Amino acid sequence: MSAHDDAEIIAIARVGFLDEAADMLHQFEQALLVMETAPDDAENLNAAFRAAHTIKGTAGLFGLDAVVSFTHEVETLLEALRSGELTVSEPIAAALLEGRDQMGALIDEVRSGDSDPAVRSRSLALGQRLRDLRGATAPAASAAAPAVAAAAGAAACWQISLRFGADALRNGLDPLAFIRYLGTLGTVQSCHTLADAVPALEALDAEACHLGFELRLLTTAGQTEIEQVFEFALDDCELVVLPVAVAAAAQAAAPAAGPVPDRREAGTDHRSAPRPRRTEETRFVKVRADKLDKLIDLIGELVIAGSGAQMVASAEGSPAALEATQRVAELVQATRDGALAL
Repeated sequence: MSAHDDAEIIAIARVGFLDEAADMLHQFEQALLVMETAPDDAENLNAAFRAAHTIKGTAGLFGLDAVVSFTHEVETLLEALRSGELTVSEPIAAALLEGRDQMGALIDEVRSGDSDPAVRSRSLALGQRLRDLRGATAPAASAAAPAVAAAAGAAACWQISLRFGADALRNGLDPLAFIRYLGTLGTVQSCHTLADAVPALEALDAEACHLGFELRLLTTAGQTEIEQVFEFALDDCELVVLPVAVAAAAQAAAPAAGPVPDRREAGTDHRSAPRPRRTEETRFVKVRADKLDKLIDLIGELVIAGSGAQMVASAEGSPAALEATQRVAELVQATRDGALAL
């Protein structure tokens, strides 16, 4: 693939990010409006959080640090509301509305390619205000390592052991993008690529992923926040996040077992808490993008054909035909909306 092709792909992806960000901003704004009348609506708080989290995550993949940094402050305040640590108040609601406008201004800068010092100043000031509203408390220490809890506001060093599944690349995941995004949380002090699972050349599948990574991250973020970086890849990777002191102690205690993540026994004390399995309602399936594109095209043709049928029924003046075509049009509309949501 040539440099020109790469640039074209990145440009297309950037447009996709801007379109998605506009949609997420709209969803975020709608959730804030609901919040004014239903401050205790947990699902609405979740919707607001998801919108902010999506913007931050995709901005991070493009290296848009200004968007990531400010949206992180909005997301953290929303997380405090979701967890019940804080309750919605008039100052909080007002700050979140201003946060929505600031996120929009930052995304507009991405769209235009310009950078306004006044926008940056507002990000800093409003970010501090958001921190003040939540009390700027330090993240709680991991239950797996209470003895190594960092002082309030202090950075801690974390060992991140990451193993991607064989289908990760086929499912559209880019390991490097996740590692780059970790850099927005702090400083990646080291990154070692593990290639021990790479098969012999004659057995190598070029589309399969056989890599693992051992990283050290210096950050003020807590364990949960670090794990959230990989939220969209949990089905395609194995992840262990531990304070460096705990990881080193575990490795020293079992030197023959290899790196901590390679220890798969149930009940080990050195793994992160096991994640609950996805329920039936939250399962995901992987679908090729070109098949979705074909589905959208077919539905577009269906919309056009349905409109033509309505025109014929109207010209013939048959009430039964009009009623039937109207029902078909409603179903086509719902199908189109569902397909676009995919």
